[in-house]
Amino acid sequence: MLDVVEKARFVWTFLRLTRDPNRLDLVFKLADGLDPSRRPEVQKMMARPEVRRALDAGVPVPRIDLPTLRALPEDSFGRAVAAFFDRQGFDPTGLHHTPLSEGSDFERFKLHMERTHDLWHVLTGFDTDVPGELGLQAFGIAQLGTPLGYVLLAAGFLHQIGDSTDGERLLAEVSRGWHLGRTARPLFGADWEPLFPRPLAEVRAR
Repeated sequence: MLDVVEKARFVWTFLRLTRDPNRLDLVFKLADGLDPSRRPEVQKMMARPEVRRALDAGVPVPRIDLPTLRALPEDSFGRAVAAFFDRQGFDPTGLHHTPLSEGSDFERFKLHMERTHDLWHVLTGFDTDVPGELGLQAFGIAQLGTPLGYVLLAAGFLHQIGDSTDGERLLAEVSRGWHLGRTARPLFGADWEPLFPRPLAEVRAR
């Protein structure tokens, strides 16, 4: 009975997300429902060599201190990160969901992904609108095979049925994300803080 209830909740959350793909709270609910002990697709992702290596080495959690980043050189990665948060009106601490504590491998995976998601936006150049977010999800699927990425892509495409104004751009961004993710070095597990003072162009090339 519990499985039926959990599946019903998952479907209901998914359907609500198709109506408004910008609902971050619904994204967190879907992520929380991906229990690796009961989801073979999550187990497969966690067993990927690049994920395993990063977790075994200890995935660092970057500290986003906007005043410090704003003081970095104009062309630096960190300055671009600060500009991104300022432009979006984001509070870095307000985007956190998973507690900052030692836990299971999957909790540490989620924590790192949550705290670095916006850094991926800056590095890859994907916007935060629906096409940009789906492009970044395609990037993540190419790099990690993340099951949540497939769920979010499905929700985004279903949302697009009712609003086809960005249809071609959405497809272009998803395609770009997939190809970029396949060719770029793995971003999961990267130690971002030492890269903040470096030029953005250099970090992208690296």
